[in-house]
Amino acid sequence: RSFKNGQYREALALLDKRGKAREDHGLGVIRGWALYHLNQYDKARDQFAQMDKKQSTRDTQYGLYYSGTKLDPTHLGD
Repeated sequence: RSFKNGQYREALALLDKRGKAREDHGLGVIRGWALYHLNQYDKARDQFAQMDKKQSTRDTQYGLYYSGTKLDPTHLGD
């Protein structure tokens, strides 16, 4: 609910409170997008990359792409 309401810092705090070991794929995606929306593109890219190695999905691939383009906008057409 915090994430949907745009409260990204609160969403991250709640996820941290749960512990990363207990995070399923969906919560990992939320973590990645919360980091993205907080302009922490390097951390978001790392989160999506780690998840993509375990289970590549459309969500992880989009997250990798968009956080990567924020870090290096010259690769928009790649």
